[in-house]
Amino acid sequence: MLVGVAALAVLAVAGLALSTGGEDQRAGPQFVTLAPVPPLPNLPVGVPSASSPPSRAPAPPTKPATADRPRPTPPLATEPVSSRAATKPAPSPSRPAFVSGATIGLSPAGRPGSRVRHQNFRARIDRIGAGSTDLERADSRFVVRPAPAGAGCIVFEAANYPGYFLRHRDFRIYLERMQFSAQFAADATFCPAARDGGQALAARDYPRLFVAERASELVLAAQPTVFTIREPL
Repeated sequence: MLVGVAALAVLAVAGLALSTGGEDQRAGPQFVTLAPVPPLPNLPVGVPSASSPPSRAPAPPTKPATADRPRPTPPLATEPVSSRAATKPAPSPSRPAFVSGATIGLSPAGRPGSRVRHQNFRARIDRIGAGSTDLERADSRFVVRPAPAGAGCIVFEAANYPGYFLRHRDFRIYLERMQFSAQFAADATFCPAARDGGQALAARDYPRLFVAERASELVLAAQPTVFTIREPL
């Protein structure tokens, strides 16, 4: 009995398979058609594709704020160059200078009542004026002579003792008779230099030393006495 039931079951399954196969052959297979996918283009690395959003170009550098400011305009000349040149101060008049061959008197600057003179063959400064003795006035006169050496330098000859000249010795100023020696010529030579409205007298062989007053006598010193050239008394 069990064998018969099993045989029936096998036949039923076989019949169901035959009926199903027949229906599938009549209807045919059912497929869904998909749209073809386009191949991706071969793009180089770093290059955006057409679908990529465009990148913004870098903004140009901005100019400094000062570049847009207007440059200041230079002031215009209000007068011609020739007119400006004419406004320059005129050179000061030349100071009195020593003239070769002239007989002169010498006063310390600012002291017109005093004169350089020789006394006992020493050079000094005393008060000498129109009321002084003839000897005092004569001792205050000197003749300017050109120096044998040194352009622009001079020697002083006593007007009342021709052949006697002022010279420095041991840094003091003496009146001595001319000697024909290079030493005497150097010691008797003085080089004038305009200063403070007058003339300073530098020693030819000691250019840094000048004729100066010390206790009414004339010596050589670093600080000069400035002299004013005057008419002889």
